[in-house]
Amino acid sequence: MFSRKSKWIKFLNNSVWDYKVPININNWWYFGSLLGLMLVCQIISGFFLSTHYVAHVDYAFDSIVHINRDVNYGALIRGFHINGASMFFFFMYIHIGRGIYYGCYRQAGVWYTGIILMLLLMATSFLGYVLPWGQMSYWASVVITSLLSTIPYIGPSLVEWIWGGFSVGQATLTRFYSLHFILPFVMVIVVIIHVGLLHETGSSNPLGLYDPSGVCMRSFHPLYSCNDLFFCLVAMGYLIKLSAFHTWAFVPCENWIKADPMTTPKHITPEWYFLWVYTILRSAPTKGGGVALMVLSILVLAILPLVPMTHWQGGTQFSPVGKMLFALWVSNWLIMTWVGSQPATWPFMEETVYSTIIYFAFFPVFLLNLALKASEFQLNSSLYYKLWILILYISLMITIFYNLPESIKWTIEDFLAN
Repeated sequence: MFSRKSKWIKFLNNSVWDYKVPININNWWYFGSLLGLMLVCQIISGFFLSTHYVAHVDYAFDSIVHINRDVNYGALIRGFHINGASMFFFFMYIHIGRGIYYGCYRQAGVWYTGIILMLLLMATSFLGYVLPWGQMSYWASVVITSLLSTIPYIGPSLVEWIWGGFSVGQATLTRFYSLHFILPFVMVIVVIIHVGLLHETGSSNPLGLYDPSGVCMRSFHPLYSCNDLFFCLVAMGYLIKLSAFHTWAFVPCENWIKADPMTTPKHITPEWYFLWVYTILRSAPTKGGGVALMVLSILVLAILPLVPMTHWQGGTQFSPVGKMLFALWVSNWLIMTWVGSQPATWPFMEETVYSTIIYFAFFPVFLLNLALKASEFQLNSSLYYKLWILILYISLMITIFYNLPESIKWTIEDFLAN
């Protein structure tokens, strides 16, 4: 028994206390720990909310009102859960931006598990958004699940299977509640894999240099562990402030009205952290084209780890052109978030098209800039150009196909089927 405990203590010691970290990492590297903190907070607060929530179309909205008014600290816990989700996404976007800027995507296993975590977080958040069963929750579930009908051949059947019938109803709410409860624990498993792969390859650093000798490394404890603790305390303090004084800042007014399938809100919008995706969805003239672009906006991140691994693993921090490209991309992302909250009228519809083009144009130009930087370092840049051509070709083919008129598109699909 003692030897078994010693093995666990040795494992924890090597994985946490004595884990070697580059000596030059900056504050942008602490958002990974903040994401872990947010995941724990969401699981704990979600558990307390689940003890009072009723997953029934007739009682779900009333149970939310009961939590807010009658349960001790119920409004605070629910505000903690809602605002915690917003902070979760805020930290995640910063974490991804840091990875792109500093070239951390070269650690392929870590990057791909991070993309999986991003998709799981998006799915979990959407499922949780439906549970209050308010007007915006109900119609958001109708709109988002209906997008799956654009999948050729199996789309309509898939939508009915998810709904559990011919419309969003009791079966849909029950399934969404079950998945919303289970997915966070799936995220915990993926987080363990994510951290394990990170410890296997080692943390990146702002200089983008790979040091297998470990000379420029130091133990995680006490410096970095204390810094992590400080940032976690600051994040928790701000989250408590939001939950106590701005509890419903991120709750739309329409969601305080019980779901009515016979009345459609004038302007259906998702949560703020999905607005940039919503902008891409609205930019295409057809629903299928919007879905294709929306999926491609996430999957395009998976192309970045295919760049060759070299002794120089930097991103854009040493390239003035790369810095300007990254600043333009981030600014455009903020504009997309704002445009997504606006009505689907002129001039906002034109802005959705322009911002979507800039979003996707960033990646081939970004890879082209990396190819030029690789040539400067006398590295083999042919793979960069191949990746650039591949991304450009796939993006054009998918965009052109899904933006064709419906009559031509189905004619092509019938031809391929025959």
